[in-house]
Amino acid sequence: MSNHSEVANHATRLRPVIRLFVSSTFSDLKAERDALQKRVFPKLEQLCLKEHFQFQAIDLRWGVPTEAGLDHRTMRICFEELRRSQDVSPEPNFLILLGDRYGWRPLPEEISQDEFRKLEEAAKLLDGNRPAKTHGDALTRWYQLDENIIVPTYVFQRREKPQPDEMDRADYTVAEVWRDVEQGLWRIINHEAAFPASGLKDRFATPRPADAALPGIARFQTSATEQEIWCGALNVANAKDHVLAFFREIDLPKEIEDAEPLRDFLDVVSGKNDRGPKSALDELKAEIRKRLGDNAIELKPKAKLTIVVPTEDPKNVSDAKPKFTAVISIDHIDLLCKEVEERLTKLIRRQIDEYWKYPKSTEETSSDKTPEQTAQQRAARELEIEQNEHHRFGKERGSKDSFVGRAKQIKSILEYIENDSRLPCVVHGASGCGKTALLARVVQEILKARSAIVRYIGVTPRSSDLRSLLRSLCQELRLTNPIAEALSSDIRELMQEFRKHLDAATEQHPITLMIDAVDQLAEADNGRQLFWIPFGELPSSVKIVLSCLSDRDEKDPVGHPYVAAQRRRLPDLNMLSLDALSPADASALLFEKWLKSAGRTVTENQRALIELRLQPEPCRQPLYLKLLFEEVKLWRSYDDHVYLNEPESQNETEAAAKTRDSSNRYVGALLNQLFDRLRMDANHGSLLVNRALGYIAAARRGLTETEILEVLFADREVRRMILQTSIDRKHRMAFRPRRIPVSLWSRLRSDLAPYLTERAAPGGSVVTFYHRQVAEWIQTEFVTNSNWTQLDHDESQDHPHARLARFFAKQDYFLESLEEQRARARRLPPTPRPSNIRKVDELPWQLLEVAKLYGKDDPKSPHWDTVAALFTDINFLESKAEATE
Repeated sequence: MSNHSEVANHATRLRPVIRLFVSSTFSDLKAERDALQKRVFPKLEQLCLKEHFQFQAIDLRWGVPTEAGLDHRTMRICFEELRRSQDVSPEPNFLILLGDRYGWRPLPEEISQDEFRKLEEAAKLLDGNRPAKTHGDALTRWYQLDENIIVPTYVFQRREKPQPDEMDRADYTVAEVWRDVEQGLWRIINHEAAFPASGLKDRFATPRPADAALPGIARFQTSATEQEIWCGALNVANAKDHVLAFFREIDLPKEIEDAEPLRDFLDVVSGKNDRGPKSALDELKAEIRKRLGDNAIELKPKAKLTIVVPTEDPKNVSDAKPKFTAVISIDHIDLLCKEVEERLTKLIRRQIDEYWKYPKSTEETSSDKTPEQTAQQRAARELEIEQNEHHRFGKERGSKDSFVGRAKQIKSILEYIENDSRLPCVVHGASGCGKTALLARVVQEILKARSAIVRYIGVTPRSSDLRSLLRSLCQELRLTNPIAEALSSDIRELMQEFRKHLDAATEQHPITLMIDAVDQLAEADNGRQLFWIPFGELPSSVKIVLSCLSDRDEKDPVGHPYVAAQRRRLPDLNMLSLDALSPADASALLFEKWLKSAGRTVTENQRALIELRLQPEPCRQPLYLKLLFEEVKLWRSYDDHVYLNEPESQNETEAAAKTRDSSNRYVGALLNQLFDRLRMDANHGSLLVNRALGYIAAARRGLTETEILEVLFADREVRRMILQTSIDRKHRMAFRPRRIPVSLWSRLRSDLAPYLTERAAPGGSVVTFYHRQVAEWIQTEFVTNSNWTQLDHDESQDHPHARLARFFAKQDYFLESLEEQRARARRLPPTPRPSNIRKVDELPWQLLEVAKLYGKDDPKSPHWDTVAALFTDINFLESKAEATE
């Protein structure tokens, strides 16, 4: 059963990101959330950007109602987003807004077998001796036992339209039809033999540890907001130091004859203000005050409601009773914005100082360190961040709990590290064969006995091109072999210093370099030719292990590292090839490692289908197995039919089955199956999936989450779709939004999570694809072969590269105006304006891609004029120079 326990706050901040989860009810606090989105969060974003941090406000109630989900995953996605906030941003990560409405209570997505038995008993009592077992039938219809969960659990079934051959069935996507079902299920839950609301009164009686699961009664009877608050505040260690709560109360008369017009602000049942939810809300507020102390703030003055009488419509000939509405006063909103901004600013500044560990703030008023000392401290911290990022990445990819096989290759590399070989060792194979996981696993073994310098190319900006890589390596090598001169940026001087460090290695201070995916080095400086690795024998105390692709044509730049390695005529013991896993290892990895760690299994028939698929060699490559795992872990034991897409070609010879094309077809078949499902109208629809993935794939290094939300809103078709959805749901969008509602992206990201990763990039942490082969397939499917052109539009203007170029072009080059810089210079020593690093990194690359696509070999093309204009723009050059510094 899913356990929505709080993940204890981590002491270590993984990335320079402040991710704030905003928890509130929906309709009654719209004005407050809109004010924060408009007046506060943009200021906090700018504060963070100036200090090379990112600020992300995750408000799943903003923009569209989350209760509209047909798949009952609302709470699961809320908890996933909350956990991500807690993982990425230990402090602050949670903001509570509460009014006079307790809010929507979700039916539980999963229930245990013991809980189901209690519900069954309640349903029997409700049905009595009546022949039609209405409640019992509804319970078994909507909750089905999934025995593919290791602890078998009953799962809430999706609301769906009837199929063409099921026209006698009800359409449960219709709100009115579903409301009847929902009320019947609530009658079962509320029965005294099951989980009545009266059990809520004792939910705070017993203190609970910081990592405890939600109380059982809370899962059945508390609102969505209270469940979030349990996991974001009540079950969190040291919450009073960084969680903020704001209470807004309405000045209501003691008796309200007709509460129907106040439905958006109170819990109204049959036209009356329901006292049950009000009691639960009062208890919740009292507990929050107890836990958060001074960080639980009452907003004054109390808000007032004004009943608005609709004007008579002469066209309305209906006798229906006119609908009265209520409008809330906003005097308290100024205090809310002021308090949120001031308190979060203080918390964020503290986190920035703790993360960077040196005076970095543009608001720093004094320092007892010289500029040289500050620069040294900055360099040391940046190196520490670089090292941590690579070791974190390696632990994720090479975890012992998710690794099988490769015993021969692991043994060979460990023997190479200890033997007297003085040549590099190269691990090579096809894309998706598990080179990164192998090196990561070997590193974990090496670090038990000796130190190693590890770089996974492309994981950070300082490991993406040769110049940055050599600077980073030399900086780390200086820790044991200090050099007084400043570290150069010249590629030749960096190579010379790198070789000096290698020559300085001794038996007491050996050097072990583990560099993964050298084929992913940028083409600049010809790093893929491996000329920077010394030719001939290495110094006696130096070991260098590289990995690269070996399934590419030698004319393909990505294949150059393998060609360069072959030219060195390394002995066979130093050229380790990775083939597909054995059938036994592939089966163990999928069934005994991955599925088991996910708490899942499969039925006998499903296992037979999977094992049949594992027979072809391309299906035993780790990448294919990973994609297969992500698909089959969604299978339920009660699914009538499960299948796995076949590759396009079925006529493969044994030799062809070993080729890269064969592997790509099998991987592509699974990815097609995934994205066909996601693009269904019942899930996310083609437009949102195609555009979100297309923009990420078209970006140079990926996009930040904020950029994803903004570039999707800048897309005319996506914006039109969102506005139409709001109209269909009778919901009014916020005034002049700049982004799509984060809930749309959160739902999509939840489904895409296994295929995405976050990496450090210039100017921020970006979302990109976790594997090269997946990225290449998505690039082909959603960018190269996808037609983005609208009717009568210029194709070159509608291409995703052109759209991203326009998106970044509209941004400012600097994160501070000249006036702000001058004002700061009157208080502090003059310093440059902070650069918009994301713009100067992405914009030229996007313009060049457009020029290469549509300017081709024509030097007179206007697309090349655009590139030339950018490279001669003094603002771009100044901002680029500052960003490089």
